[in-house]
Formats: sequence, C-alpha cells, structure tokens
Amino acid sequence: MAFARLAFVVCTLAAFACAAPLDEFAPCAEKNRLAFAREGAFTGLAIDKKRLLVPLGLLGADKLPKTWSLERYDPMTGMAIVRAKHELVPIVFRKADRVNEHKNLLLMSDAEAVIVPVTSLIRQHGMKPARVPNRSVSGSPLSAPCYSVVGVSMFGAIIESDFLERFIASGEPFGDLGFRLEGDKARYINPFIKDNPFQEGDQIKAINGARFEAPRELERAILFLIPADDANVTVRRGGADITIKAKVFPRLGGFLKADTFMEHIGWNLSGDLFVRDIGGSTLPILVGDQLVAIGGKAVKTPKEARAALSERKGAVRLLMQRDDFQFFITIETDSQ
Repeated sequence: MAFARLAFVVCTLAAFACAAPLDEFAPCAEKNRLAFAREGAFTGLAIDKKRLLVPLGLLGADKLPKTWSLERYDPMTGMAIVRAKHELVPIVFRKADRVNEHKNLLLMSDAEAVIVPVTSLIRQHGMKPARVPNRSVSGSPLSAPCYSVVGVSMFGAIIESDFLERFIASGEPFGDLGFRLEGDKARYINPFIKDNPFQEGDQIKAINGARFEAPRELERAILFLIPADDANVTVRRGGADITIKAKVFPRLGGFLKADTFMEHIGWNLSGDLFVRDIGGSTLPILVGDQLVAIGGKAVKTPKEARAALSERKGAVRLLMQRDDFQFFITIETDSQ
C-alpha cells in the first residue's frame, strides 16, 4: 500500500515516470522511508541505529530540536550528525561511481519521490555538488535500485556518497595542497601558505604514486588527503616531471562557504564578498564590510578574489566598503 502511494506521486511529478520500471525501486523506497526521522522543520536520515544525518546548511547547531543531540557539524557541506532517542533503520551507501550501472535513480523525501534518469545526473566535481533537474527537498536520498544511496540532497544540490561517508567516518576536514585545479593543472596558488612549492601551470601527474584518468578523480583524491600529512605530488613543469613533497592543509573554502583563500587567515566571506566572520583577526574590519578590490583589481566573486590573491606576493592592499565609506587595509601573505 505504501509503495502504491509512492508510485502515484512519482507518476504525478514526472511526465515519463509511469513508463519507468517502478518495481525495481520498491525495496529501496520502503527501506529509505523507514530511515527518515522528522522533528519540527528538520528531517534526518538514519546512518546507523542511533545517528541521523541532518542538512543544516548555514544554520547554527542551536537551531536543532532538543530531542537530537549534536555529535558533529560541517559548515562547508552544511551537514550535521545527531544522536536520536529512538532506534532507527539506516540507509545503505553505495559508491556514486557505480550509478552508470543503472538506467534510473530514485530521489525521495519523506513525503514524495521522483524517478531520475541517470543521463540527467551531473556528477559532483570536487566541491561543486552533483545536480539533477528535479526539485528536491533537503535530506532526500538519491538511490540506485536495492536501496543503495549514492547521494543526499542539500538545498537543491546533491552531495555524493563518498564525501558523506568520509565525513561520517572521520569528521576530518577535506585536504588542500595549496592550489586550485583547472583540469589537471594548478590554476590558482594560495599566497598565504609559506613557501608554497607549487607554481601556476603545474600539471599534476600523480599523487602518492597514483595517477588519475579524469579531473574529477584527481580533485577528489586531493580532497580526501588527510590534513597534516605529507603528500608526494608529481608535476610536469618546464617539460620535465618533478616530485614535490607537500604538506596537506585543511580545505577551508568550498561547498557552502566561499573559496577565496582569505579563509586561510580566518576570514569567512559570502558569495558576494561580504564579511561573515573574521576569526581572530585584529584587522580593523567588521562583519558586514565588503571586499571590493585586491591590489587595485576590482573583485565581485570568490573566483575573482582567488585569482587576484594568487597573483600577489608579500603585502596585499585590500579595498573594503562599509556602508557608503571605502577604506584600505594592508595584509601580509607568506609567499615572498
């Protein structure tokens, strides 16, 4: 009976859904339905018998229902792990790389469901989440047949299972080698990392001896490094391959947080470069100030800010705006 209601919703929400092989999703629909737990405006998804994965976004953990005890919160993905009072029926994760084994996926919340053709899925690339063309409710699992979850919806985007499993298993920050990738090349170099060994245009050939066929795999390999470890990175530079022993740093920007490199000194900026937080900085700035130029170059997006900072060495002059007043501040980078 429960699945009959599900089939009706699927047919209503997607024009092609009634022709889809709904029967293959009956087990995962029933399994996922049992994994949902709702308290007030929040929906959690059981990851084991006592813990829930809850999409909090940028809301503070103090907004959680008092019946849920916070275990861990990741401000980058916006996901929290909480402990529930009652025993739960958990979901089962499956590697997202295996989605191409199927023709369709199922995206469902605790109230509705829709069939998603695999061909319409845009896979996650680094900190850029996966996407589907369908409307999704935060906390909705994206499942392959046989109740295998390959991702979870977070405010319209899909965070793939590999990234969620890493967060659930360890709580470690994602890794950062001090540059950003375009394809397989270092495009932006973080100037706040002292003696950053990487150069613009370095082609990343291998990490700890492993080579990667696709840029998405390379990006994921870097993110899954453990902060404070060392990594041996082979790069092609000037026509020759060299191996660099590099320190792994925690990744501080991406997903829901702006990625400007200013995060490395404690700043947290919005997507339009307003200051959300300055950490322990003693600079004369306030929450609500806006970054408008770096080294005389106007910036409007995190990518533009990252590009402008990547070009700087030593002192960097920032133009800030507070209401109708503009002022300069100077900061020092560690790249000399």
